[in-house]
Amino acid sequence: STSYGAIHAAYRYSVIRRLSVGGIFVYDYNNADAVQMDIKRGKFNNHYMTLAAEVDFKYIDREKFKLYSLIGVGATLLHQVYHDDFITNTEKNSNVFFNFQITPIGIKFGNTFGGLVELGFGYKGIITAGFVYRL
Repeated sequence: STSYGAIHAAYRYSVIRRLSVGGIFVYDYNNADAVQMDIKRGKFNNHYMTLAAEVDFKYIDREKFKLYSLIGVGATLLHQVYHDDFITNTEKNSNVFFNFQITPIGIKFGNTFGGLVELGFGYKGIITAGFVYRL
């Protein structure tokens, strides 16, 4: 199985100084070999698209440094394509399921442009790192 990790874009709005709400779109893709009795039978291509609502609470809210926790809930669309090597057949399947994110520790740094690092579990993965642009 191979994966490059989730790519996401989010928007947040501060309701009060320490509490923000917003939404996120997450895209993830992976390939996996289908193996039966140690013989490769085919390959799965999986596309995951998630839309979710998120809430974060800032423990430290300084101009250039923020320490926060985050929770998110949403839905993920899985589009799966299976290619069978033996009968040259392709099967497609789509499914929607509930998904979530729990991030006990997140750090943002910078002012207008900056970065972030998060440790959590869910649709963004276990470790998230990226860039931040504030309007």
